[in-house]
Amino acid sequence: PTDVRSANGMSGLQMHNYYPVLYHGAARAFSARTHRPLARFNRSGWTGAAVVSQIAVPIGLCTLLQAMRGLHPSDIWLAIVLGHFTRAALSVLRFRQGKWRHIAVDIDQGVTAT
Repeated sequence: PTDVRSANGMSGLQMHNYYPVLYHGAARAFSARTHRPLARFNRSGWTGAAVVSQIAVPIGLCTLLQAMRGLHPSDIWLAIVLGHFTRAALSVLRFRQGKWRHIAVDIDQGVTAT
């Protein structure tokens, strides 16, 4: 929204591209403090978030192709598709680890939605 201000005083337009950098920077700081290794994947990085990303497939592929032979429009689509494929493959691999099986969900039957 253009008529709002962030807690740091920036307008909505200013925060639009800066928020992903803050978000992924905070997620990277969190993953550095965990007792087990974490890998975070984000699909794009044109806002500057790639600097704090651990896995950025499309931007990495585009950089590689540009250095090797120059970047073509079809390379952008290829990078996007490979980014989606990588995210899906990582999700499937993580799901197959089965750590979700021990999550207990307790739904209070006395609470109703309004």
